[in-house]
Amino acid sequence: MPGAGAIRQFGEALTAWLLRIGLVRAVLVIAAFSVLSSVMITGVGIHLTLPDIALQEWIYFAILTPALISPVVGMVVMSLAYRLAHAQQALASLAETDPLTGIGNRRHFIDSAEAALEVAAGHGELTALLMLDVDHFKQLNDRHGHAAGDEALIAIAQCCSRLLGPTHVLGRWGGEEFCVLLPATSVSQATGTAEQLRRAIADLDIEDIPDGVSVSIGVAGTAGERLDLDALLVAADRQLYRAKAEGRDRVSSEEPADVEHPLQLAPGLEASRPQTPLTSRMKVAISPVISTGGRA
Repeated sequence: MPGAGAIRQFGEALTAWLLRIGLVRAVLVIAAFSVLSSVMITGVGIHLTLPDIALQEWIYFAILTPALISPVVGMVVMSLAYRLAHAQQALASLAETDPLTGIGNRRHFIDSAEAALEVAAGHGELTALLMLDVDHFKQLNDRHGHAAGDEALIAIAQCCSRLLGPTHVLGRWGGEEFCVLLPATSVSQATGTAEQLRRAIADLDIEDIPDGVSVSIGVAGTAGERLDLDALLVAADRQLYRAKAEGRDRVSSEEPADVEHPLQLAPGLEASRPQTPLTSRMKVAISPVISTGGRA
């Protein structure tokens, strides 16, 4: 029903505006509207039914009654509305946040990455994607315990968040895998960035893991017709598998890259923080590879 839809939209917009202006101002607006409505409705009603009654005989009643009642009712209603809005925001945040590491989860990464790719496609910009995987994570859990494994994942997430910039999209893809989308970035720049992340993670001091941790990273970029996230994920996953096959603790990219001139990171800046299945890993990689690092 068109009329009902318009009324609902107006009500939602009005509620959103009242929530934005604050509780006290919202209550004052509600009280003022109630008084004005009372005066208008009472005046029209009396004029139509009892035209002989003077204004001073009803105006005070029409003003004082809503002026006393509406602030109380408005306070209760708006308090409930604020609580509901905060609960909805908290639920939305929980739905998009990985509970262990505090960064965006798979769902949030997909949503944010797809939006960034649309913007990049509109501007004709290159975009790169990194896929990180913690090396020998199962053995790490078996040797040091699952609590130590969780500590390692948290440290890696914090390290990436600290080094990446506000336009980069970081997310935990699942298990011990992380993804990073780098807008306006070539594969060459992304490979340099991946190498910086790999070295920073290798240098992490994790209390329960004296030997530290290492990661393997696959790098892929948009080129030609490949502008969708699924294709980027498949390509980065292929390079990640190659990095694993060649000894781990290294970066593998789609094309030769000059890691002496990486994309500049922004230390101290938090990365911005969804459910498409990743294509199964491919064991054959066709493109050239850049490998760095020494620890297997």
